[in-house]
Amino acid sequence: MFLLKELYNWNHEIALVEYLQQHTSLCRKLGLDSVPDQSTLWRSWHRRFTADLRDTVEKGTRTILIQVDQQVFQSRENR
Repeated sequence: MFLLKELYNWNHEIALVEYLQQHTSLCRKLGLDSVPDQSTLWRSWHRRFTADLRDTVEKGTRTILIQVDQQVFQSRENR
């Protein structure tokens, strides 16, 4: 779920909470019984996740965005 936060470039966890509240089926797919509150998400990201794990999420996000950008470019080129 933190990948979403990074993909959307949300600065605060509250945006992620609101998104998850609007997409309850995603929560079920992620194995969540309920939407975590903002403080739980903040603690998870800032205190529970290691710096290496946060870095991995951020790098993964950049990789996804690069791939999407390349696909959009190729799609426009093929028109």
